[in-house]
Amino acid sequence: MAYTFLPLVMLGCYLIWNNKKLGILHLSLGMGLIVNSHVISIILIIVLISIMEIYRVCLLKVTFKEFKYFILSGLLTIPSVIFTITNILNIIIKNAIKSPWKGFIVVDTWQSLQAMLQNKITIFNIGFVSFILLCILFILAIVTKSNGVWRKYIIGAGVAYFLTLNIVPLPTGISQSFIGTIQFAGRLLAIVMLLLTTGCVLFFKENIAKLNLRHISYFLMIFMSILTISTIRDCYHDIGNNSVNYVIDNNNYKKEISKSNGGYGDYMLVTKNRKPIFNETSIPQSIIISVKYNSITMKPKEKVSQIPFLIYKGIPYTVMINEKSK
Repeated sequence: MAYTFLPLVMLGCYLIWNNKKLGILHLSLGMGLIVNSHVISIILIIVLISIMEIYRVCLLKVTFKEFKYFILSGLLTIPSVIFTITNILNIIIKNAIKSPWKGFIVVDTWQSLQAMLQNKITIFNIGFVSFILLCILFILAIVTKSNGVWRKYIIGAGVAYFLTLNIVPLPTGISQSFIGTIQFAGRLLAIVMLLLTTGCVLFFKENIAKLNLRHISYFLMIFMSILTISTIRDCYHDIGNNSVNYVIDNNNYKKEISKSNGGYGDYMLVTKNRKPIFNETSIPQSIIISVKYNSITMKPKEKVSQIPFLIYKGIPYTVMINEKSK
């Protein structure tokens, strides 16, 4: 969900770079929505904006007004994220928890190309049409003598795309560095598409009159819409393939949510030696009776049993046994 708000962030930055005060609202709204959707994604956005601002500083394009607009946007973002950030800090400060795993798993080039040709979204890829468009515009951006603004966005998209693939040798320690919080290099494809879309729109804007690109843009829009509908339909009709989707119904709901799937140990309480207080194999089996947004009711399979439940400091809990508060 967080990725759907990226265009708001880019629009805000673009307006600010063009001295439009309205960009403050777009940027702060986009950042607030992303923070409340997926915290890791905000790291990607901050890195992206920082790189673009450093680039502008090197070109001596940064003005005091631009700096002021970014500060105001940051201040305006605070009210929309204060609840989420406060709760996260409350848990982190008061508890010893296991942070999510670090890594930088790159995209297999051949598998990604196959997925594009088959119009599948089971492997990280940007889609066949976007890939062809990126290749054409990237070549034009390299060989053309034009000073169009679109060039830097397309070159940025091309460089970011190649960094996600396994054909680019990366330092071995990158997975355990700050960059490792991204976990999957494929997540950068959201940035690639953002830069590609921005660059493509600017390219059309600069050349639509002399190259008659209006009909081409209509064709691309219709063709990509058909491909999108097709691939989403195929994905959600791939029944039983849990690598693609999880089929949940009234009969298997409680069984499915009782399973320990990926990410089981993330944010788990740990001991002084940074070891999880319990692992998957040591958990006694219980029957889940009901689950609500603020409660869970379980029934142990044995008369005497330990029910594993993480109690975080700073969070109010009420524990009841046989409907009696303890």
